[in-house]
Amino acid sequence: MRINLFLLLFTSLAVVISTPSYGLAGDDFLLPREPKMKEKSVLVDLRRVAIDDDFGEISHGLEFSADSKQLCFWWVPRGGTSGNATMVLMDMKGKVVRDPASVEKALWDENLAAEFSETSWDIWGVDLAGWNRCWAFDGRSNHAIRLVQTADRKFMEAELWRTKPYKERIWNVKHPSERVIHEVQFLKMDMTDVILGGYSGSRVLILDRVDGHVVESFRSFQRETHDEMEAYRKKYGLTFVSDGEPMLRFSPKSMALEPTKKLIAYGASYGRQIRIVSLDPPRQMIREINPDESPFAAGRRIWSVQNLRFCGGNFLVARYVLEGSTRATSGAPTEILDTRTWRVVWREKSTDIGDVCLSPDGKRIAFLRKQAILEIGPFVPNVE
Repeated sequence: MRINLFLLLFTSLAVVISTPSYGLAGDDFLLPREPKMKEKSVLVDLRRVAIDDDFGEISHGLEFSADSKQLCFWWVPRGGTSGNATMVLMDMKGKVVRDPASVEKALWDENLAAEFSETSWDIWGVDLAGWNRCWAFDGRSNHAIRLVQTADRKFMEAELWRTKPYKERIWNVKHPSERVIHEVQFLKMDMTDVILGGYSGSRVLILDRVDGHVVESFRSFQRETHDEMEAYRKKYGLTFVSDGEPMLRFSPKSMALEPTKKLIAYGASYGRQIRIVSLDPPRQMIREINPDESPFAAGRRIWSVQNLRFCGGNFLVARYVLEGSTRATSGAPTEILDTRTWRVVWREKSTDIGDVCLSPDGKRIAFLRKQAILEIGPFVPNVE
């Protein structure tokens, strides 16, 4: 009896285990469920992408279109220079979708400036102030603002331009300046359209959009006190650093503005610290990333935050580098933080990637790997 009962239970269990899973919706309840196929990343060897029967590589900059369906970048023929660079539009499968010779014209004549606002500025032909990202389009791409530092660095020139239907400078205003300009954005504050410019250090200018006069000037955060710098010196053994040196305080190296959420991100020159400042009153720091982390990696080399970039709606991309080295021995050279929680959701420890960007809808990621390999694929967080 016990043996028969055991066989009955074993047989029932075997039937349950071997029975396939079925859907329960509508008339499909008799059909087995189809496993969902994960979208794979596309790898494009740019050395093998021929433009006009010539081969080359990306010069700089990756940008997704506003609808997240295309990617735009500068392409330089092999052996060429940035002077003969060409614009390339590529779909999400890595296929060139437009005759490159017509892209520059199309960026204006066909309103593609609204789709690729960053790249369009380069096409527009206005000289930039060195490597600083001191230009911006408004949301409709009808106007552009640029901040240019004079050669003696004593003044900053603010210019507002009309871009459509023709180019015209609306105003030019000079303001005293002794610092490097990092970034500028159009912004709406207190129901008024203004222009916000960020400088090295923590200084911020708010300009009136009508005529460019200074509405407000403030510092995003206060410098550390003498006692705070002494505590930092002792904590990390910085006995060799002289009093007052930038290494003993938070000294920004990189900066990014997020006009929609009214946020400023500052990256440290010495360490992997990132400070987040809200532009809403009282305009103060609301978060610090990696606050207690040592500025040193193995071999006493110093970290810094080389680049910050808000993108994908809710994300901040941070690129870290080690002083005097192109390869990191620890840590993560690139991280993506979710601005809703300020937690790291994506990390890449390889130093062989660059130009990381997310699509505006936050669903796709693109970046360059070593040997001119362009990777385009779904953005999948890889950090729990």
